[in-house]
Amino acid sequence: MDQSTDEIESMSETVLPSTSGISSAKDDVSIFTRTPSSPHTEESEESLVEIERERLGVEKDRLKIEQERLATEKQRLEIERKSLLIKEQKYQLYLTKLNLSLQQMGISVNSLNVPTSSDTSSTQ
Repeated sequence: MDQSTDEIESMSETVLPSTSGISSAKDDVSIFTRTPSSPHTEESEESLVEIERERLGVEKDRLKIEQERLATEKQRLEIERKSLLIKEQKYQLYLTKLNLSLQQMGISVNSLNVPTSSDTSSTQ
């Protein structure tokens, strides 16, 4: 019987660690705490800061290009608007010339409505 008791004790020692080998909760927490600042961490942070600066620089460049594109588009639209205004004025002159020609021929032009430049400028 002494042999079986010895076997049971040796099995229990294998399965259950001794209490002297168990670390306290305080020791476990210290494993997970971060060391104040190691050189590797500072280098990583500096690297991240540099990458972020580069990203911001690229973003600034992109925004500058976008502003230039919008300014160019604005100029193009302004030129197009002026071109349309000139075409409108040409047609108004043409209609006025036709109206005068018809009047000289003695044809009544009361039914024709020829807008004046002041009529069109008020709608802009």
